[in-house]
Amino acid sequence: MGSSSTLPRPPSTSLETEVESFTLRRATRIPHERIPPAPGQRPPVALILSDYNELQILVEKLQMIRAPIVTATDGAIGLRLIETAHPAVVVLDLWLPLLNGLEVLRRRSTMTPTFLVAEFSSPQLRCEAVANGAVGLIVRPVDADRVCARIGPYVTRAPRAGATIWAVDDVEPAQ
Repeated sequence: MGSSSTLPRPPSTSLETEVESFTLRRATRIPHERIPPAPGQRPPVALILSDYNELQILVEKLQMIRAPIVTATDGAIGLRLIETAHPAVVVLDLWLPLLNGLEVLRRRSTMTPTFLVAEFSSPQLRCEAVANGAVGLIVRPVDADRVCARIGPYVTRAPRAGATIWAVDDVEPAQ
């Protein structure tokens, strides 16, 4: 798989807007990188999302169920986080600064179960996500309860090898 992706950028976002909003979010209450849990603890949930509001809502929801959490707001830090924190599951934004979600999927060395978050769903996006190891696609707007329901099995136990789960607007596709 080469690094050439033909996915269109959503019309409402430009690179300048994305970079500007990213720099504003770096000083927020959620750090872009947390210390991974000590050995013997449950592996964390990695939230790698560029949208601060989504990140905040998911962090609060996961803290309610006492799940360990690590966060990142750009693709480069997110990739390093996946490699060092060894999360149980990753929730990964498609449109991240520095490296997009598909590029993070391509470059990671571990096959951690990953759910890709995007503004849309298309057969091409699904094919690229599956080809790069994603186990699910979550279409925005992100509902914290649905996300927690989808990632819950990965947080509480090891996933079954070869399992493929698609979560698109909480509707399973026909097989």
